[in-house]
Amino acid sequence: MNVSKLGLIEDQTSDLLELYSLENPSRHKVQYLLARHFETFGNVGFGSTMSELLVEVFYNHFTKNSPEYLKTECRFINEFQALDLDKLAEEAFLRAKSVLPDRFYESPQVILLMNGKVTDAKVMGRSRFGINLQNLFAKIYKGGEAYDLDKAKKTFACLVVHEANHIFLRQGGFLIGGKSNWLVEIAFIEGLATFVQPTLMMTWSSDYIQNFSAWLAIVKRAIAAQDDMSRRAVIDAVCARSDLKTYNADAVDSANEVMAKGMLDEEEFVNVLRKLLVERNGPLYYVGLGVWQRVYEEEGIDGVRGVVAGGVSTFAKGLTAKP
Repeated sequence: MNVSKLGLIEDQTSDLLELYSLENPSRHKVQYLLARHFETFGNVGFGSTMSELLVEVFYNHFTKNSPEYLKTECRFINEFQALDLDKLAEEAFLRAKSVLPDRFYESPQVILLMNGKVTDAKVMGRSRFGINLQNLFAKIYKGGEAYDLDKAKKTFACLVVHEANHIFLRQGGFLIGGKSNWLVEIAFIEGLATFVQPTLMMTWSSDYIQNFSAWLAIVKRAIAAQDDMSRRAVIDAVCARSDLKTYNADAVDSANEVMAKGMLDEEEFVNVLRKLLVERNGPLYYVGLGVWQRVYEEEGIDGVRGVVAGGVSTFAKGLTAKP
């Protein structure tokens, strides 16, 4: 196990780099190496258990991508890990804490791992989170043997800020309190983490931000929906959005299939909305971002910290307030 000098970075890729030296590895070989990795670390990528799905993800990655792509990806992983990632992480932690009340926060550990082209980053416990170097490479690959290392560093910084903010938010106890609507809580958490990022990484970010008012109105309707008719009206409004159809058409198609089956109970409503609004860095992130930006514009950084200290219930007042 390779751990950085400050203990901020842990490498969970080295023992799997053998996969890059194999030409069209068998499923059995992939499974063997993943099982060996699991025995050492207790996880494979973001997975806390060994599963056929994980084996499939890795097998597909190393058999369906071109030899040139895999060779370049391996070179990137080695070059990226030779950078001063401790410094990048420390700077990102400071930024992640800058929107929070002044308290002691324990620095989390950043796990560098491989998870195929699935998921950028994810919290993996109370005080650590993972960054998927294979997905990071996909974002900065320029074709042939070329990639943008500077973009990789900037993307890494954004991911570390975002995930570290999640962990600091929980360390500070700012999510403890009365029961709140799940949409409000996600807008609070993901909106704040997006707000504090140095840049916005996703190609769809600007479109969702531009359509903030429309999405905010839909989220308010979703919070108020109590029966089948109002739930269906919300889903119809979401699925009609051209920006969502552009960036997450699969979720729209899935929602329409569920709607065609008949009555929509509360559990189905939540599941469908989660796929439409949350998954793939969805519109709810940018509804939350817009509310935090509004707080900052009206009250400055101290206002943001005050809302954080007040928790989700205080944030909810800003989200549901009339324009």
